[in-house]
Amino acid sequence: MSRVAIDEFSGGEVIEVYVAGRLAEAQLIEELFNGHTVEYVVNLESYLAGTVFGVSEYAGAAFYVSVEQAKFCRRILREAGFEAGMID
Repeated sequence: MSRVAIDEFSGGEVIEVYVAGRLAEAQLIEELFNGHTVEYVVNLESYLAGTVFGVSEYAGAAFYVSVEQAKFCRRILREAGFEAGMID
């Protein structure tokens, strides 16, 4: 499987599992999901992050997978060291 458009997603209901704050991070997650034959959707979304100066809004790549694959995807993300943007 691979990245698909939301209207082409065949996995049923989708759930957000991760938000990547950098392009390089998003590309690594895409490689991870592709290597595990995960069908996923990527959508550009804003998120809030705390900084020394307070809370700021940023744009990131939000990853969505089927509800049935969410637990598996969170596990492989954790095993690969991607925890900062995890959505539980």
